[in-house]
Amino acid sequence: MKRIIWIYPDRATTQQRVTESNIWDVYIDIAREQGFEMSLCAPEDITFTRAKSSGKPDVLVQGQIVTPDNTVFVTSVWSLAHQMGDVANELFLYRILQKLGFYLPIDPDVSMLTTDKYATYLEFINSPIPPIPTYRIGTGRNSANKKYQRALSDLEFPIIIKPAYWGMGVGVSRAANLDEFHGLVGLAGGSNTALVCQPDLGSGTEDFRVYMISGRPHSTIRRSPHGTALTANVTSGGSMEFIDLPEDLISTIEYVHKRINLEYYSIDFLRANDKFWLSELEPDAAIGFPSSKAMRVQQHEAISARFAAYQRQHNSIRRAIQN
Repeated sequence: MKRIIWIYPDRATTQQRVTESNIWDVYIDIAREQGFEMSLCAPEDITFTRAKSSGKPDVLVQGQIVTPDNTVFVTSVWSLAHQMGDVANELFLYRILQKLGFYLPIDPDVSMLTTDKYATYLEFINSPIPPIPTYRIGTGRNSANKKYQRALSDLEFPIIIKPAYWGMGVGVSRAANLDEFHGLVGLAGGSNTALVCQPDLGSGTEDFRVYMISGRPHSTIRRSPHGTALTANVTSGGSMEFIDLPEDLISTIEYVHKRINLEYYSIDFLRANDKFWLSELEPDAAIGFPSSKAMRVQQHEAISARFAAYQRQHNSIRRAIQN
């Protein structure tokens, strides 16, 4: 493996790029330490020549030919509000790369499964630690005329409402009653964004993220929300610390990995009133924003282990094909 390329829509603002550099620059440096190149490219930066009778066209990234022997693509679905115009191109492009034999550490099917929060809920509904009860509703221009009461008849207010396929805690809101709910649905309708609804687990809910590498829990962080925030994301003011893996999570981690089986991903749990809930999976979970030298060391170790796992799997696949 000579290079690893993140396919990432080029739609960030100047301010977003400054924040993102805290992660990408670290990744680039660690890749260089391990002897390969890491870079970003937008979906439209990848082109294909006419396929010959062998069915194997040349694949070019910004004009440079890449092959399954020397290149790995990281193909998470990026679907924040400003990236929605890229989603169709992402999904079709990922399938083409997979068809051409590139190793994609994040299988497109898994990426779709984990991007939509309701799909994740359905997939893991029988896990030892259950997922948070979740309802999914459409919005759109006719949302004012839609009847949601039947779909949500057994969900008591207050409730948490989230965009079904965004991320980073963006758009997470609380509705105390039906009127507030309809107001949020109306706002989501402006961007035609599907929503998921979940019970409110209460203030002080903690977030536990378990980083999985090669089928084993590598490290665990606990994130706590800032003040009355609804999410514990560090980018929204939350705090984080590395902790030992809680034993209560082990059976669920094993259950999830049998169904996912990626070289790297994270599993998020919420804990409220001493009870754990399975929250979501992140196949491209960032390992970033350390607040101390000790945490930077742990960050470096986890990213290095992630890249090493990708390289082992890529080498294994290429050897199998050559034999």
